[in-house]
Amino acid sequence: MCPRCGFRTDGEAAFCSRCGERIATDEPARGPARYVPSVSSRQAPVNRLAAASIVFAVAWIWGIGSLLAVVCGSMARRAIAGSGGRVGGGGLAVMAIVLGWIGLACALVVLVG
Repeated sequence: MCPRCGFRTDGEAAFCSRCGERIATDEPARGPARYVPSVSSRQAPVNRLAAASIVFAVAWIWGIGSLLAVVCGSMARRAIAGSGGRVGGGGLAVMAIVLGWIGLACALVVLVG
C-alpha cells in the first residue's frame, strides 16, 4: 500500500503506480545524492608572507622586490611547514622564491652590463 495516496500496488513494486511515491521495502530508502565535502578538501587560509612574497616577486624594483620575495618566501615556507597543514600557500612561496632568484639574476646582469 502506498504511504502517500493509499493505492494498493503489486507486492514487489518499489514505486506506487498512481503517484510515484517510493513504497517501503526491505532496503532503506535513499534520498537524492548530496555532495558533502570531506575535511581534507577544505582549503587552508593562505599564509600572509607567501602572498606578500609573490607581490614582491612581481614588483621587481631594481632587484629590491626580488630580494624581499626570496626572504619572505623562505620565511613563509618555514611557517607553512611548521603549521601542520593549518596554513596553505606553499606553492605561492615556492613560486615567489623562484621568481625572486630570477629577478636577482636579472638585476645582476643589469648592474654589471
